[in-house]
Amino acid sequence: MRRYEKELLALALTNTVLNSALVLAGVRDVVFYVAVAVLEYFLVTSSGSEMRERAEMRYADTILAAVFSLAIAYKVAQVLGVIT
Repeated sequence: MRRYEKELLALALTNTVLNSALVLAGVRDVVFYVAVAVLEYFLVTSSGSEMRERAEMRYADTILAAVFSLAIAYKVAQVLGVIT
């Protein structure tokens, strides 16, 4: 199995495990699922990922970082009572 295939498999497995854990924990907030999925992607692909290089993921990385930032900002605004 090639390295990028192993990385893709690791990403799929961690995604399955984390989403299953969130469902079992009773999490119903979609923003939380998005934030966890983006964070998981960056953690799995952070150490010299061949998958990111092979697929030229620079633009996707930027977009995912922006989505993660927006999700966190939304949750912080909720906690502070700025939005409901």
